[in-house]
Amino acid sequence: MIAKSERLVLRKIDERDAAFLLELMNEPAYYAMIGDRGLRTLDDTIEHCREVFMASYDKNGFGMYLICLNDEGQTPVGFCGLLKRDWLELIDIGYAIHSNHWRKGYAFEACQMVLAHALNDLGMRELMAITSLENDASLSLLKKLGFHVTGERVHPESGDGLHVLQKRLV
Repeated sequence: MIAKSERLVLRKIDERDAAFLLELMNEPAYYAMIGDRGLRTLDDTIEHCREVFMASYDKNGFGMYLICLNDEGQTPVGFCGLLKRDWLELIDIGYAIHSNHWRKGYAFEACQMVLAHALNDLGMRELMAITSLENDASLSLLKKLGFHVTGERVHPESGDGLHVLQKRLV
């Protein structure tokens, strides 16, 4: 477990999460705001868990974490965590919430937990965030978390326009 609040638990993603992730990452909103990862089967998603999420823990010491309700079944609602992208100057925070769980404050709460983890457990002093130019909800959330827009850039893979934001943690 990475962090726990009254409502949520953050833990590392593993293969047992593949069915939930397959559903989340194939939602129309995920495609529109984050992109199509080409995951169409459970096997594709299990491999993605290994090659992306789990590999990041080994390589970087951090990564994306599953957001679960702090209930008996630890119901998954999304993921949130830290990413090391070659084309960004700093580590960035990212998240995705399943549409069944929107507008409940889970993204904000999970991001706060990840920010605390970045500072207190990983010793990070500054983070970046990116969001598509069309994603007003994400931009608003990041500003509420204390990030400020530092500019715009083009995503090197998709060619989409992005807001680039930054936040000092100390």
